[in-house]
Amino acid sequence: MMNPLESPLFLNSYSVSYNGFENNDLVLSMLYSKETIILHYLVLKQKNKENYMICGFDFIRGSIIPVEIRNIGSVLRNLRDFLNSEYNTINIDIESIDEIVEHFEKEKIKKGFDTYKSLSIMTSTQRNIISGSCETYSNGKLIRPHKSLLISNRSGLVFGKFEFKSKQDIVQGLKNIHLSEDWVIRYWINGSSIESAGTIYEVKKGTDGITIFLSSFIHELSKKKMDFLSYQSPDPHSPVQAILRSSGILKEQIKIEGFGKKFIPYLVLLPIENLLLDNSEFGLGVITFLTKDHAFDMYKGFEEKYNHNLLGQFDTFAQTIVESDNAYDAYLLGRQKVQDAIDMIILLSKNERVYSFYNLGNELNEWNRLRLYQNPKCSSLYYIENIIGLEYILGDSKNTWENNSLSVDSQFEKMFRELDWFEEKLHKKHDGQHSILDKQLFNALKWLNRSWKAEDIEDKVIYTNISMEFLVDKIETAPFLPDEIIREFKKLLKQLLKEQSNTFTEEYSQKIKDKSLGKLKDPPLKIKMQTLIRQFAIPITDEDFSKFWKVRDYRNDLVHGKNELQINPEYVLIANILLGEFIVYRLRSMEEGD
Repeated sequence: MMNPLESPLFLNSYSVSYNGFENNDLVLSMLYSKETIILHYLVLKQKNKENYMICGFDFIRGSIIPVEIRNIGSVLRNLRDFLNSEYNTINIDIESIDEIVEHFEKEKIKKGFDTYKSLSIMTSTQRNIISGSCETYSNGKLIRPHKSLLISNRSGLVFGKFEFKSKQDIVQGLKNIHLSEDWVIRYWINGSSIESAGTIYEVKKGTDGITIFLSSFIHELSKKKMDFLSYQSPDPHSPVQAILRSSGILKEQIKIEGFGKKFIPYLVLLPIENLLLDNSEFGLGVITFLTKDHAFDMYKGFEEKYNHNLLGQFDTFAQTIVESDNAYDAYLLGRQKVQDAIDMIILLSKNERVYSFYNLGNELNEWNRLRLYQNPKCSSLYYIENIIGLEYILGDSKNTWENNSLSVDSQFEKMFRELDWFEEKLHKKHDGQHSILDKQLFNALKWLNRSWKAEDIEDKVIYTNISMEFLVDKIETAPFLPDEIIREFKKLLKQLLKEQSNTFTEEYSQKIKDKSLGKLKDPPLKIKMQTLIRQFAIPITDEDFSKFWKVRDYRNDLVHGKNELQINPEYVLIANILLGEFIVYRLRSMEEGD
């Protein structure tokens, strides 16, 4: 049995002796399921021509089969809807597809082969089905769709459509999944299972059920603004890293075959905001701050890129040289070095007494309170140049996605009408009638939203943790340790310190008591959070909580100065989503009087 969900399907040859399709490429795979029936169709494209063919495929035997005539209308409509949708990120375009669908729906279909315009279909009245079933799995929940459609290409899943009946148990199951998590699809065929996974992009409610649409990360990249990046590079590592890493992909997840990695020196040139130079350059550490004119003199050809990419708003640049295996990592490393230098400049300029006490002369330095300024900072724009090769990248690390404003439509308004208690909470806050607990929860919401808006990942971690603290501040739990255990521990500790007084001096003994006996009754934050989840019966798996709590570990590493901290943005995303759910649960429970 061939796996219809894996890429080897696209490596095989599917020669069809009709109208030049002996030589073709497989461009799309369409896998259907309905109840206990599975159907598989292939879309073939003639070599070097814009002619297409649809045929069936028996992946059990690995053979081409015809499409049952009564299914042709459904197959064509689904193919048309996909080709005309935003999910068609592979840019397949069957000319006049709407007219083709209309023709096959109205005209009698020929047996064997039927062709209209650029599309041919291998047809038969014979029914060829494969027995099997489809199930979906997310966040510990297993739900079986009534119908499903998966469309794949050589790179993997492109589009998925799953239809569910509006039964109460199914609706409840769908409500318990996390839409931000991957959706695992499993097909059972002849006692064996095959799996795929995709990202949920849309949920629609209809009169006869609920439809969930899936796609891959490539669909998300279709919203990426590519005009933020201009580059020249014989090696794909630099542009691919710049595009994918700025979209949330981790470096270790990016694999580029056929191109080795090598460390080379890069020039990093960053525009600096709110910093003016009296002289043409100023050096600090390995960073050189340059005026615009001086940068033009030093780096010929940069002026053309500078004007073309609208960098004319900047008068000062910072320059450094780093070694890296790609230009994007060179940018990140160089930006950190520049930011370190800017931090030192701000430190000295904000602390005039340090400047006066530690200058080399004996005289007091001049100072003027009216000389106020905005803090210098790195712009989001960057220019990176390979010093020994023909490679450069000019990009923007901030303005990289199409604008996507929140739309308050009828569906959004309906949601607020259904959650009337939600608006009532806001009314009480506006009228000053909120309780101390209300205030804590709105503070938790404020810091959660700051985390959502923060651009720096470390800022997100800190804000998320502040939100956690406000959320569980008033949660009552059992004493972390029983009173009798605390009393016995204090007794034994005091006895030990007294008996070993030669070792534990009075000073050391007091320090040990302060450290060991403080807040023994107070439960740690983790216990409070778990108590909250248990009290309000919040549906969360152990795996979800483990990811959620990882963000607390990040915070501990940050505040204790751990170097080389690697923060996984996926865990921060999950933590923020769950934290929002926790806040809503607490707000709702207060409305109900719990």
